[in-house]
Amino acid sequence: IMKKPEVFNKTFCYIFGTPKIGNKSVNDLFTILGKNDKLVITNIESDLVKSVPPENFGYPAPKDNIRIKAIPAPFKTKFNHTLFYYLYCFKNQAPVEFDKK
Repeated sequence: IMKKPEVFNKTFCYIFGTPKIGNKSVNDLFTILGKNDKLVITNIESDLVKSVPPENFGYPAPKDNIRIKAIPAPFKTKFNHTLFYYLYCFKNQAPVEFDKK
């Protein structure tokens, strides 16, 4: 069991368009922070970045707290990953699914 450092009692972080991260220990830490409402991971379903690097390299995918359905944009976006595209989706009320805790 990992003892959580005192700093995590005050930490609150929003992450947008995250790739797979670290190893199992890092993923476990993200899970703990997510369950304690200290971390919110938001990804657009079709964002290519969230699928790299491959899981068989030892990089698990963190669980999304918020999933956004992609909507057509009037501008070009690379891999549906740009900050402008995330903001466009929020502003234009793209369909959203929330993780049920």
